[in-house]
Amino acid sequence: MTYILESNESTERWIDLFLSAIPRYKEQNSTILWSSSKSLAKEMERNGELLIPWMPWTSLVLIVFCMFACSSFHVVKSQPFIGFFAMFNATMATVASTSLLIYLQYPFLPLVFIMPFLVVSIGTDNMFLMLKSWRMTKKSSNEEQRYIYALTESAASLFLTSLTDGLSFAIGSISDFHAVRVFCTYCAMAILFMFLFQVTFFNAVMSLCCRREVSGKHPVFCCYDTVPSKETKILKQNSGENSGIASIVARTLFRILNPWPSRIVVFIIFLFYLFTSIHYAIGLPLGLDLKLLAPDDSYVSKELEAQERLFADYGGFCFGLVRTENISLRDPLIRRNLMRLYTELGGSEYASPSEFWLDSFEKKRRNKKYSESDFSDELHTFLSKEPRLKFRNDIRFSMTGRIEAIKMIFRVRKLGKENDTPRAEYMRKVMEMSGFNGFVYDTSFLLVDQQMTTVYNVIVDVVSAILTMLSICVLMKCLLVMTEPILQSALSTAIGVSLLSFVHSYIVRTFVNTVFFVVGLGILHGLIFLPVLLDSIVPESEYMIAYEPHHEEDDNNNHYEDLYGL
Repeated sequence: MTYILESNESTERWIDLFLSAIPRYKEQNSTILWSSSKSLAKEMERNGELLIPWMPWTSLVLIVFCMFACSSFHVVKSQPFIGFFAMFNATMATVASTSLLIYLQYPFLPLVFIMPFLVVSIGTDNMFLMLKSWRMTKKSSNEEQRYIYALTESAASLFLTSLTDGLSFAIGSISDFHAVRVFCTYCAMAILFMFLFQVTFFNAVMSLCCRREVSGKHPVFCCYDTVPSKETKILKQNSGENSGIASIVARTLFRILNPWPSRIVVFIIFLFYLFTSIHYAIGLPLGLDLKLLAPDDSYVSKELEAQERLFADYGGFCFGLVRTENISLRDPLIRRNLMRLYTELGGSEYASPSEFWLDSFEKKRRNKKYSESDFSDELHTFLSKEPRLKFRNDIRFSMTGRIEAIKMIFRVRKLGKENDTPRAEYMRKVMEMSGFNGFVYDTSFLLVDQQMTTVYNVIVDVVSAILTMLSICVLMKCLLVMTEPILQSALSTAIGVSLLSFVHSYIVRTFVNTVFFVVGLGILHGLIFLPVLLDSIVPESEYMIAYEPHHEEDDNNNHYEDLYGL
């Protein structure tokens, strides 16, 4: 049963009342499914609202992970507060960027609730890189200079990764898709604030933590000196030996990948992986089913599924609108052409005629020519009696009484996403060839437009557009960091979104799965493909060494330790 209502404030209130009351109505021997013109939009907003309960738990897990990852068997070298303040830094950036944009009255969408999970992951990546640079420096009598060396080593990478992250989302902020534009604008602004806080607030915090390490204070109770335990003494005695998971991974990969036969095998695997990816990417099915836009338990999804399963031949309604500012309906030729347009739009296998006020008007007035005043009187007389009162909402009048636009209603045929594109193409082509200024609309046309959006003939959808930017950020990060930060960054990113896999939403699950996939590819590229490629094509004369300024106190000018023994 379908009801077409008038468009006014009381109707909006009635729909809200209907949506709140109908779930409480029960029948013993039947199942009631329902929907409204506002249902899909309201249910899509729930995707973002479902993320809110998970934010505290995700933050807690990330804080624990970062503090644990920044700790060490060497008590003095443990830096748990650096991990904590890295999370605090990302949180400040998220709050500051969101507050600024809301203050500037920029639109806010529930999709933006995903943004903190990305920003936190990017912020912790930078923290791991800075901490690794500090630990690579050798102890010296001038500890302030040592921190300068560490910051110099990581500054370029921090700037480049922040720049690439920001530019990736900044490009998305000019997208034609409103959701992508809003989401990317919030992300770009958050990354800008995070970089500013990184070079000011977080640098100050890290310098204090490094001073605490140099002075031998306890990593948690900073006022107390650390009393070395027996285990710590043993570790200090063996500190010249390379240890740690990252060192083991680096040395193992070096031994496996350094021989030329291994490099050739890696090249072959990479080419096979590249061509396979391109092949499946070209044949990837595009589009998004309307049922998947709402959460899993949504009544809208259930109603759409029942429509397609039980009433696939005749579904809901779509509309055609014609602007009439430059034409006059008192001319019988214009009315005849409008009727022909109505017949052609509803004459395909994808839509059929439903209601058009001119169809009823022309039954007794066909080919009759009116003056302007006579036509106006005849039309108002036609609209003043039942059952034609409902047609008043299908005609828009100007303040002077002229008709500005008229609406046609059609019944959707052959429900299903495989028929959405042919329906849209046919009806739009008919409207374009009619010579009238107008358009056709159906809810599914939004997804059709999204599928047809191309960049150099590459078709993308909303979710892919956002995640393509994320993949650029993650892969760029792998180009600039070392083994241990790569693994730590990958784990922090994965942990940052892992809890979201329990959210009952297709869009959120797709986001989580794609993040895991991108992180996996990032590790594969950063630890295997890129090192082998660069080591094979870059001549030894072009090898870069770490920044080593002249330092009078150190004769060999070598301020960095070989952590991996390569």
